[in-house]
Amino acid sequence: MGWTGRFPKAYVEVKTISFGGTMGGLLKLLGLLVCVLGGWVLVTGQDHRSPPAGQRSFAMGLAYWPAQGEKTTQADAQTGVGIALENSEHILVQIPWSPFMKSAPERAAWMAGLANSHGHSLTIAIDWIDEDRKGSLNTGVGEWSFENAWARERFLSDIELLARRYKPQFMVLGVEVDFIAHHKPELFQSFVTVYESAYRAVKSKSPETQVAVSFQFEHIFEHIRDSRGTWNTIGEYPVVTAFGPLLDVLGLSVYPCRFVEHPTDLPADYLSSVITNKTPVAIFETAWPTNLSDEKIQKSYVEWLLGIANSVSSGLLVWVSATDSEAIQDFESINGPGPCSGKVATWKNRLGLWRVDGAPKLALVSWQKWLVNIPRVRAMEGEAITDQRAQGSTHRY
Repeated sequence: MGWTGRFPKAYVEVKTISFGGTMGGLLKLLGLLVCVLGGWVLVTGQDHRSPPAGQRSFAMGLAYWPAQGEKTTQADAQTGVGIALENSEHILVQIPWSPFMKSAPERAAWMAGLANSHGHSLTIAIDWIDEDRKGSLNTGVGEWSFENAWARERFLSDIELLARRYKPQFMVLGVEVDFIAHHKPELFQSFVTVYESAYRAVKSKSPETQVAVSFQFEHIFEHIRDSRGTWNTIGEYPVVTAFGPLLDVLGLSVYPCRFVEHPTDLPADYLSSVITNKTPVAIFETAWPTNLSDEKIQKSYVEWLLGIANSVSSGLLVWVSATDSEAIQDFESINGPGPCSGKVATWKNRLGLWRVDGAPKLALVSWQKWLVNIPRVRAMEGEAITDQRAQGSTHRY
Protein backbone atom coordinates (compact mmCIF):
# COMPACT_ATOMS: atom_id res chain seq x y z
CA MET A 1 0.00 0.00 0.00
CA GLY A 2 2.86 2.31 -0.67
CA TRP A 3 4.86 2.01 2.49
CA THR A 4 8.28 0.53 1.93
CA GLY A 5 9.30 3.32 4.28
CA ARG A 6 7.49 1.66 7.13
CA PHE A 7 10.67 -0.28 7.70
CA PRO A 8 13.36 1.46 5.62
CA LYS A 9 16.10 -0.42 7.42
CA ALA A 10 14.36 -3.72 8.02
CA TYR A 11 17.63 -5.54 8.53
CA VAL A 12 19.35 -3.34 11.03
CA GLU A 13 22.15 -4.27 13.37
CA VAL A 14 21.44 -5.92 16.68
CA LYS A 15 23.95 -4.03 18.81
CA THR A 16 26.99 -4.67 16.62
CA ILE A 17 25.69 -7.81 14.90
CA SER A 18 23.98 -7.54 11.50
CA PHE A 19 21.02 -9.73 10.58
CA GLY A 20 23.03 -11.34 7.83
CA GLY A 21 25.99 -12.16 10.06
CA THR A 22 26.81 -14.67 12.78
CA MET A 23 24.39 -14.25 15.66
CA GLY A 24 26.48 -16.14 18.24
CA GLY A 25 25.24 -15.56 21.75
CA LEU A 26 21.99 -14.04 20.55
CA LEU A 27 20.91 -17.27 18.89
CA LYS A 28 21.98 -19.39 21.85
CA LEU A 29 19.78 -17.30 24.09
CA LEU A 30 17.01 -17.39 21.51
CA GLY A 31 16.54 -21.14 21.98
CA LEU A 32 15.92 -20.66 25.68
CA LEU A 33 13.65 -17.71 25.00
CA VAL A 34 11.49 -19.71 22.60
CA CYS A 35 10.99 -22.38 25.26
CA VAL A 36 10.05 -19.76 27.84
CA LEU A 37 7.68 -18.04 25.43
CA GLY A 38 6.08 -21.37 24.62
CA GLY A 39 5.09 -21.76 28.24
CA TRP A 40 3.96 -18.15 28.41
CA VAL A 41 1.73 -18.62 25.37
CA LEU A 42 0.09 -21.67 26.90
CA VAL A 43 -0.58 -19.83 30.14
CA THR A 44 -1.84 -16.56 28.68
CA GLY A 45 -5.22 -17.00 27.11
CA GLN A 46 -5.62 -20.58 28.38
CA ASP A 47 -9.15 -19.69 29.42
CA HIS A 48 -10.02 -18.48 25.93
CA ARG A 49 -9.27 -21.54 23.84
CA SER A 50 -12.76 -22.36 22.56
CA PRO A 51 -12.49 -22.23 18.76
CA PRO A 52 -14.76 -20.01 16.69
CA ALA A 53 -17.06 -21.57 14.14
CA GLY A 54 -15.60 -22.84 10.89
CA GLN A 55 -12.28 -24.16 9.74
CA ARG A 56 -9.28 -22.53 8.19
CA SER A 57 -7.54 -23.73 5.07
CA PHE A 58 -4.75 -21.18 5.29
CA ALA A 59 -1.43 -21.07 7.13
CA MET A 60 -1.03 -18.24 9.65
CA GLY A 61 2.21 -16.28 9.42
CA LEU A 62 4.07 -13.45 11.12
CA ALA A 63 6.95 -11.16 10.18
CA TYR A 64 9.38 -9.62 12.67
CA TRP A 65 10.73 -6.12 12.10
CA PRO A 66 13.38 -4.60 14.39
CA ALA A 67 12.51 -1.43 16.26
CA GLN A 68 12.92 1.83 14.36
CA GLY A 69 15.01 4.89 15.14
CA GLU A 70 17.75 3.10 17.03
CA LYS A 71 19.72 -0.11 16.99
CA THR A 72 17.63 -2.97 18.25
CA THR A 73 18.81 -4.32 21.58
CA GLN A 74 19.62 -7.97 21.97
CA ALA A 75 16.76 -8.38 24.43
CA ASP A 76 14.18 -6.82 22.10
CA ALA A 77 15.38 -8.94 19.17
CA GLN A 78 15.14 -12.11 21.24
CA THR A 79 11.65 -11.21 22.36
CA GLY A 80 10.41 -10.26 18.91
CA VAL A 81 11.86 -13.26 17.08
CA GLY A 82 10.74 -15.67 19.80
CA ILE A 83 7.20 -14.33 19.63
CA ALA A 84 7.11 -14.66 15.83
CA LEU A 85 8.32 -18.26 15.92
CA GLU A 86 6.03 -19.36 18.75
CA ASN A 87 2.87 -17.78 17.41
CA SER A 88 2.88 -18.69 13.74
CA GLU A 89 3.46 -21.58 11.40
CA HIS A 90 4.88 -19.39 8.64
CA ILE A 91 7.53 -16.64 8.58
CA LEU A 92 7.72 -13.80 6.06
CA VAL A 93 11.11 -12.24 5.37
CA GLN A 94 10.83 -9.02 3.36
CA ILE A 95 14.07 -7.66 1.94
CA PRO A 96 14.52 -4.11 0.60
CA TRP A 97 16.44 -4.58 -2.65
CA SER A 98 18.46 -2.57 -5.14
CA PRO A 99 21.44 -3.64 -7.27
CA PHE A 100 23.62 -1.40 -5.08
CA MET A 101 22.76 -3.17 -1.82
CA LYS A 102 24.45 -6.04 -0.06
CA SER A 103 23.58 -9.52 -1.34
CA ALA A 104 19.95 -10.38 -0.63
CA PRO A 105 20.75 -13.99 0.41
CA GLU A 106 23.10 -12.66 3.08
CA ARG A 107 20.49 -10.23 4.41
CA ALA A 108 17.86 -12.97 4.50
CA ALA A 109 20.13 -15.45 6.26
CA TRP A 110 19.14 -14.90 9.89
CA MET A 111 15.34 -15.02 9.75
CA ALA A 112 15.11 -17.44 6.82
CA GLY A 113 17.53 -19.78 8.57
CA LEU A 114 15.52 -19.62 11.79
CA ALA A 115 12.27 -20.33 9.95
CA ASN A 116 13.74 -23.39 8.28
CA SER A 117 15.40 -24.75 11.39
CA HIS A 118 12.22 -24.33 13.45
CA GLY A 119 10.02 -26.12 10.91
CA HIS A 120 8.15 -23.04 9.70
CA SER A 121 7.19 -22.57 6.08
CA LEU A 122 8.71 -19.45 4.57
CA THR A 123 7.98 -16.52 2.28
CA ILE A 124 10.81 -14.38 0.94
CA ALA A 125 9.62 -11.07 -0.51
CA ILE A 126 11.87 -8.80 -2.56
CA ASP A 127 10.86 -5.15 -2.19
CA TRP A 128 12.62 -3.07 -4.86
CA ILE A 129 10.24 -0.07 -4.76
CA ASP A 130 10.88 3.14 -2.83
CA GLU A 131 8.98 4.19 0.28
CA ASP A 132 6.54 6.37 -1.64
CA ARG A 133 5.83 3.56 -4.10
CA LYS A 134 6.68 5.87 -6.99
CA GLY A 135 9.99 4.54 -8.28
CA SER A 136 12.80 2.05 -7.81
CA LEU A 137 14.43 1.93 -4.38
CA ASN A 138 17.13 4.61 -4.28
CA THR A 139 19.87 3.97 -1.73
CA GLY A 140 21.64 7.22 -2.49
CA VAL A 141 24.12 5.64 -4.87
CA GLY A 142 22.26 6.34 -8.08
CA GLU A 143 19.17 5.68 -10.18
CA TRP A 144 18.58 2.27 -11.69
CA SER A 145 15.97 0.37 -13.70
CA PHE A 146 15.40 -3.18 -14.87
CA GLU A 147 16.17 -1.79 -18.32
CA ASN A 148 19.82 -1.81 -17.16
CA ALA A 149 21.41 -5.16 -18.00
CA TRP A 150 23.59 -5.06 -14.90
CA ALA A 151 20.56 -4.52 -12.66
CA ARG A 152 18.70 -7.43 -14.28
CA GLU A 153 21.71 -9.69 -13.87
CA ARG A 154 22.11 -8.82 -10.20
CA PHE A 155 18.37 -9.35 -9.59
CA LEU A 156 18.36 -12.76 -11.27
CA SER A 157 21.50 -13.82 -9.42
CA ASP A 158 20.05 -12.91 -6.02
CA ILE A 159 16.71 -14.57 -6.81
CA GLU A 160 18.38 -17.80 -7.87
CA LEU A 161 20.59 -17.91 -4.78
CA LEU A 162 17.65 -17.30 -2.46
CA ALA A 163 15.65 -20.10 -4.07
CA ARG A 164 18.54 -22.56 -3.96
CA ARG A 165 19.56 -21.78 -0.39
CA TYR A 166 16.21 -21.55 1.41
CA LYS A 167 13.65 -23.42 -0.72
CA PRO A 168 10.85 -21.06 0.39
CA GLN A 169 7.22 -22.01 -0.01
CA PHE A 170 6.60 -18.60 -1.62
CA MET A 171 8.84 -16.07 -3.34
CA VAL A 172 7.40 -12.61 -3.95
CA LEU A 173 9.48 -10.91 -6.64
CA GLY A 174 7.93 -7.47 -6.20
CA VAL A 175 5.82 -5.90 -3.43
CA GLU A 176 2.69 -3.90 -4.27
CA VAL A 177 3.76 -3.52 -7.89
CA ASP A 178 0.42 -1.98 -8.92
CA PHE A 179 1.64 1.36 -7.53
CA ILE A 180 4.57 1.34 -9.94
CA ALA A 181 2.26 0.46 -12.81
CA HIS A 182 0.36 3.68 -12.13
CA HIS A 183 3.19 6.01 -11.12
CA LYS A 184 6.00 4.81 -13.38
CA PRO A 185 4.68 2.50 -16.10
CA GLU A 186 8.00 2.27 -17.92
CA LEU A 187 9.64 0.82 -14.80
CA PHE A 188 6.73 -1.59 -14.39
CA GLN A 189 7.10 -2.78 -17.99
CA SER A 190 10.84 -3.31 -17.55
CA PHE A 191 10.08 -5.44 -14.48
CA VAL A 192 7.50 -7.49 -16.37
CA THR A 193 10.12 -8.29 -18.99
CA VAL A 194 12.56 -9.64 -16.41
CA TYR A 195 9.88 -11.41 -14.35
CA GLU A 196 9.61 -14.42 -16.65
CA SER A 197 13.36 -15.07 -16.40
CA ALA A 198 13.22 -14.64 -12.62
CA TYR A 199 10.25 -16.99 -12.37
CA ARG A 200 12.12 -19.69 -14.27
CA ALA A 201 15.28 -19.10 -12.26
CA VAL A 202 13.38 -19.78 -9.03
CA LYS A 203 11.72 -22.89 -10.43
CA SER A 204 15.04 -24.26 -11.66
CA LYS A 205 16.44 -24.22 -8.11
CA SER A 206 13.27 -24.89 -6.12
CA PRO A 207 10.48 -26.38 -8.26
CA GLU A 208 7.99 -26.48 -5.37
CA THR A 209 8.31 -22.78 -4.57
CA GLN A 210 5.24 -20.74 -5.54
CA VAL A 211 6.29 -17.54 -7.30
CA ALA A 212 4.31 -14.31 -7.39
CA VAL A 213 4.26 -10.57 -6.91
CA SER A 214 1.91 -8.77 -4.52
CA PHE A 215 -0.78 -6.20 -5.29
CA GLN A 216 -2.29 -3.72 -2.86
CA PHE A 217 -5.92 -4.79 -2.63
CA GLU A 218 -7.48 -1.46 -1.70
CA HIS A 219 -5.50 0.39 -4.36
CA ILE A 220 -6.65 -1.99 -7.10
CA PHE A 221 -10.18 -2.02 -5.67
CA GLU A 222 -10.39 1.67 -6.52
CA HIS A 223 -9.47 1.07 -10.16
CA ILE A 224 -11.47 -1.97 -11.25
CA ARG A 225 -14.91 -0.41 -11.77
CA ASP A 226 -15.53 -0.29 -15.51
CA SER A 227 -17.40 2.38 -17.42
CA ARG A 228 -20.73 0.62 -16.91
CA GLY A 229 -20.39 0.74 -13.13
CA THR A 230 -20.08 -3.03 -12.68
CA TRP A 231 -17.26 -4.80 -10.91
CA ASN A 232 -14.56 -6.76 -12.66
CA THR A 233 -12.47 -9.33 -10.83
CA ILE A 234 -8.93 -8.53 -9.76
CA GLY A 235 -7.75 -11.40 -11.95
CA GLU A 236 -8.98 -9.47 -15.00
CA TYR A 237 -7.18 -6.26 -14.05
CA PRO A 238 -4.50 -5.37 -16.68
CA VAL A 239 -1.76 -4.92 -14.08
CA VAL A 240 -2.39 -8.51 -12.98
CA THR A 241 -2.84 -10.01 -16.44
CA ALA A 242 0.45 -8.43 -17.53
CA PHE A 243 2.21 -11.38 -15.87
CA GLY A 244 0.25 -13.93 -17.90
CA PRO A 245 0.16 -17.45 -16.46
CA LEU A 246 3.32 -16.96 -14.40
CA LEU A 247 1.64 -16.01 -11.12
CA ASP A 248 1.31 -19.15 -9.03
CA VAL A 249 -0.91 -17.27 -6.58
CA LEU A 250 -2.65 -13.90 -6.46
CA GLY A 251 -0.50 -12.11 -3.88
CA LEU A 252 -2.19 -9.37 -1.86
CA SER A 253 -1.54 -6.83 0.82
CA VAL A 254 -4.80 -5.98 2.59
CA TYR A 255 -5.27 -2.77 4.59
CA PRO A 256 -8.97 -1.81 4.84
CA CYS A 257 -7.94 0.65 7.55
CA ARG A 258 -7.20 2.95 4.61
CA PHE A 259 -10.92 3.51 4.14
CA VAL A 260 -12.90 2.53 7.23
CA GLU A 261 -12.64 3.50 10.87
CA HIS A 262 -13.88 0.19 12.27
CA PRO A 263 -13.93 -3.42 10.98
CA THR A 264 -17.69 -3.59 11.57
CA ASP A 265 -18.01 -1.39 8.48
CA LEU A 266 -16.54 -4.17 6.33
CA PRO A 267 -18.76 -6.68 4.49
CA ALA A 268 -18.26 -10.44 4.55
CA ASP A 269 -17.71 -10.43 0.78
CA TYR A 270 -14.96 -7.80 0.97
CA LEU A 271 -12.51 -10.10 -0.82
CA SER A 272 -14.82 -12.54 -2.58
CA SER A 273 -16.77 -9.81 -4.38
CA VAL A 274 -13.79 -9.24 -6.72
CA ILE A 275 -11.86 -12.53 -6.41
CA THR A 276 -13.26 -15.73 -7.91
CA ASN A 277 -13.24 -18.82 -5.71
CA LYS A 278 -11.04 -20.62 -8.26
CA THR A 279 -8.20 -18.08 -7.88
CA PRO A 280 -5.46 -19.22 -5.45
CA VAL A 281 -4.72 -16.36 -3.06
CA ALA A 282 -1.96 -15.53 -0.58
CA ILE A 283 -2.34 -12.55 1.77
CA PHE A 284 1.32 -11.68 2.23
CA GLU A 285 0.66 -8.76 4.55
CA THR A 286 -2.16 -7.27 6.54
CA ALA A 287 -2.54 -5.40 9.84
CA TRP A 288 -4.49 -2.75 11.72
CA PRO A 289 -2.69 -0.04 13.74
CA THR A 290 -3.51 0.49 17.39
CA ASN A 291 -2.61 2.85 20.20
CA LEU A 292 -3.25 2.77 23.94
CA SER A 293 -6.97 3.32 23.68
CA ASP A 294 -8.22 1.29 20.71
CA GLU A 295 -6.90 -2.26 21.04
CA LYS A 296 -10.47 -3.57 20.86
CA ILE A 297 -10.71 -2.31 17.29
CA GLN A 298 -7.60 -4.23 16.27
CA LYS A 299 -9.06 -7.32 17.96
CA SER A 300 -12.26 -6.90 15.94
CA TYR A 301 -10.22 -6.71 12.75
CA VAL A 302 -8.33 -9.92 13.54
CA GLU A 303 -11.62 -11.73 14.17
CA TRP A 304 -13.21 -10.34 10.99
CA LEU A 305 -10.14 -11.10 8.89
CA LEU A 306 -9.69 -14.69 10.01
CA GLY A 307 -13.40 -15.25 9.63
CA ILE A 308 -13.54 -14.14 5.99
CA ALA A 309 -10.17 -15.46 4.74
CA ASN A 310 -11.84 -18.72 3.76
CA SER A 311 -14.25 -16.79 1.54
CA VAL A 312 -11.52 -16.98 -1.11
CA SER A 313 -9.05 -19.76 -1.81
CA SER A 314 -6.41 -18.32 0.50
CA GLY A 315 -3.53 -20.62 1.40
CA LEU A 316 -1.66 -18.08 3.52
CA LEU A 317 -2.36 -15.09 5.74
CA VAL A 318 0.54 -13.10 7.21
CA TRP A 319 0.15 -10.45 9.93
CA VAL A 320 2.92 -8.12 8.86
CA SER A 321 4.38 -7.18 12.25
CA ALA A 322 4.60 -9.44 15.29
CA THR A 323 5.57 -6.59 17.62
CA ASP A 324 5.28 -2.82 17.49
CA SER A 325 8.40 -1.02 16.34
CA GLU A 326 8.29 1.65 19.02
CA ALA A 327 6.84 2.23 22.48
CA ILE A 328 3.11 2.64 22.03
CA GLN A 329 1.23 5.77 23.03
CA ASP A 330 -1.91 7.64 22.08
CA PHE A 331 -1.69 9.81 19.01
CA GLU A 332 -4.02 12.35 17.48
CA SER A 333 -6.69 11.23 15.08
CA ILE A 334 -5.88 11.87 11.44
CA ASN A 335 -8.10 13.61 8.96
CA GLY A 336 -9.05 10.74 6.74
CA PRO A 337 -11.53 7.91 6.26
CA GLY A 338 -9.46 5.33 8.15
CA PRO A 339 -6.69 5.06 10.76
CA CYS A 340 -4.03 4.31 8.13
CA SER A 341 -5.21 6.67 5.41
CA GLY A 342 -2.78 9.43 6.41
CA LYS A 343 1.00 9.50 6.38
CA VAL A 344 2.51 6.10 6.97
CA ALA A 345 4.82 7.54 9.62
CA THR A 346 1.83 8.10 11.92
CA TRP A 347 0.89 4.43 12.16
CA LYS A 348 3.51 2.09 10.66
CA ASN A 349 5.19 1.32 13.99
CA ARG A 350 1.96 0.36 15.79
CA LEU A 351 0.91 -2.69 13.80
CA GLY A 352 2.03 -5.45 16.18
CA LEU A 353 -0.10 -7.98 18.01
CA TRP A 354 2.39 -7.40 20.80
CA ARG A 355 4.00 -4.21 22.04
CA VAL A 356 7.71 -3.67 21.48
CA ASP A 357 8.49 -5.06 24.96
CA GLY A 358 6.57 -8.26 24.25
CA ALA A 359 3.41 -7.39 26.18
CA PRO A 360 0.40 -8.87 24.36
CA LYS A 361 -2.43 -6.78 22.97
CA LEU A 362 -6.09 -7.79 23.15
CA ALA A 363 -6.08 -9.16 19.59
CA LEU A 364 -3.62 -11.88 20.57
CA VAL A 365 -6.36 -14.00 22.16
CA SER A 366 -8.29 -14.15 18.88
CA TRP A 367 -5.13 -14.89 16.87
CA GLN A 368 -4.19 -17.79 19.15
CA LYS A 369 -7.67 -19.31 19.07
CA TRP A 370 -7.40 -19.73 15.33
CA LEU A 371 -3.75 -20.74 15.34
CA VAL A 372 -4.12 -23.47 17.96
CA ASN A 373 -7.62 -24.86 17.66
CA ILE A 374 -8.94 -24.51 14.12
CA PRO A 375 -8.42 -27.76 12.16
CA ARG A 376 -5.80 -27.38 9.48
CA VAL A 377 -7.50 -28.54 6.32
CA ARG A 378 -4.16 -28.68 4.50
CA ALA A 379 -2.14 -30.12 7.37
CA MET A 380 -0.76 -33.09 5.42
CA GLU A 381 0.26 -30.82 2.54
CA GLY A 382 1.95 -28.44 4.97
CA GLU A 383 3.83 -31.24 6.70
CA ALA A 384 5.13 -32.50 3.37
CA ILE A 385 6.37 -29.04 2.42
CA THR A 386 8.00 -28.58 5.82
CA ASP A 387 9.73 -31.95 5.59
CA GLN A 388 11.06 -31.24 2.11
CA ARG A 389 12.29 -27.79 3.12
CA ALA A 390 14.00 -29.08 6.24
CA GLN A 391 15.92 -31.66 4.22
CA GLY A 392 17.03 -29.05 1.73
CA SER A 393 17.96 -26.34 4.22
CA THR A 394 21.64 -25.40 4.41
CA HIS A 395 21.26 -23.43 7.65
CA ARG A 396 21.11 -25.01 11.08
CA TYR A 397 21.03 -22.57 13.99
